[in-house]
Amino acid sequence: MRHKHSPELQAGLKEVSRLVRVHRQANRLSLGELAVKSQVSKGNLSKIENGSGNIELVTVFKIARAMTVAPSQLLPNKWL
Repeated sequence: MRHKHSPELQAGLKEVSRLVRVHRQANRLSLGELAVKSQVSKGNLSKIENGSGNIELVTVFKIARAMTVAPSQLLPNKWL
C-alpha cells in the first residue's frame, strides 16, 4: 500500500531524485556502477532517480558515500 505524501514532501522527494541523478552523472557513473559502489540495487536506484520509490535516510548516506559527496548535497535545501 502506497502512502499519500503531502505536496511539500512530494516536491522534496522529487528534488532528492533530481540531485541523485545530477551527482551520479557528474561523477560519470552508470546506474550499475553506482549500485556496486553504494550497495543499493540498480532497480532501487532507478526508482529513486525516477521518483517512483521511497528513499530511506540510510540509502541517501550509502549513495552519498559512494559518490564521495556529503549526504546534505542530496537533500533539498529546505530540509536542511
